[in-house]
Amino acid sequence: MKVRRRMTGMVASCGGPASASIAEAVSITPKGASILSPSFAPYRLGSRSSAWLVCLAVLAACRNEPAQLAPLTRVRAVTTEIVDFTPSMTLTGTIEAQTRTDLSFRINGKISDRIASVGDRVASGQVVAQAQPIFTLARDGARDAVFNVHEWALNNVAIGKDIAISLVSDPRVRVPGDVREVAPAVDPKTETVRAKVALRQAPDAMSLGTLVNGTAPMPTQKVALLPWGALFEIAGKPAVWVVDPRSTTVSLKPITLSRYTKDRIVVASGLQPGEMVVSAGVQLLRPGQKVEIAGSTR
Repeated sequence: MKVRRRMTGMVASCGGPASASIAEAVSITPKGASILSPSFAPYRLGSRSSAWLVCLAVLAACRNEPAQLAPLTRVRAVTTEIVDFTPSMTLTGTIEAQTRTDLSFRINGKISDRIASVGDRVASGQVVAQAQPIFTLARDGARDAVFNVHEWALNNVAIGKDIAISLVSDPRVRVPGDVREVAPAVDPKTETVRAKVALRQAPDAMSLGTLVNGTAPMPTQKVALLPWGALFEIAGKPAVWVVDPRSTTVSLKPITLSRYTKDRIVVASGLQPGEMVVSAGVQLLRPGQKVEIAGSTR
C-alpha cells in the first residue's frame, strides 16, 4: 500500500490581518492502484468534507464583530472650593460665685441635717447645716462660668477673649462672657488648666452649680469642605480620589485634615481650587482607572 499526502491550502480573510487555515487531505491507495479508482472514492470524499468543515469553522470564528468593552465605573464627584472656615471649641463647666469664703468648724463631726442646698440664697445668721465640718459661703452677686481646659486649647481661652455661655439643659438661654482668669499651672490630677469666664449679665436660670456650655470661636482658616463619602486612606493616612478631567481617570491624593463635622470633613491642605474629587464610590476605584461621572456638584 502506498500513502500519498496532498496539501490543500485555503486562505480566509477576516476584514483585518489575513489568517490562513491549512487543511490536510490524506488519500490511501494500494501500490499500483490508481488514485482515481472509484473503489477508493469515499476516502477522497471524506477528506475533502473534513477540509471544508475546517474552513467553515475558521470563517465562522473570524466574523468581524466589535469587542465587548467592560462598562465604566460610575461615581459622583464634587468640585473643590477653598472657603473661609471659622471653627469653634465648646467646653462644659459650672456656675460659681466670683466672691466666696470657705468656713469650717474647729471640731469635726457628722452632718445631721442640711437645711440649704447649693445655689440657695441665705440670710445673715441663717443656719445652713448642723455639725458641718466645712462649707463655702458665696456672695450673691457676680458669677463665673468655670471650665477645665486642656493645654492644647489654651490659645483659645486667652484673658479677655469673648466666650458664649449657654445652659446645658436649655441652649436657648445664652449670655456673653469674658475670660478673666486662667490658672498658671496644670492640675496634676486632671492634666487641665482651670479657666474662669465672667458672665456679663447672669440670668436667674444660671444659679450656682448649674451646668453650662462655653463656646469659643477659633481663628478663621482657608479650607476645603468635602462630604464624608470622599474620605479614603493610603498607608494609614487620609487621602481622596481626584479625577483628571481630560482622561477621566482617577488618582489618589494625600490630604491634611483640620477637623470633622457632622456631615463634612474639613481639609486643611492638599487640594487646589477646581479639582474634581470623587464623593461616592471610592471603594471601587484603583489608580489609573477610567470612570464615568454620574453627578458633579459644587
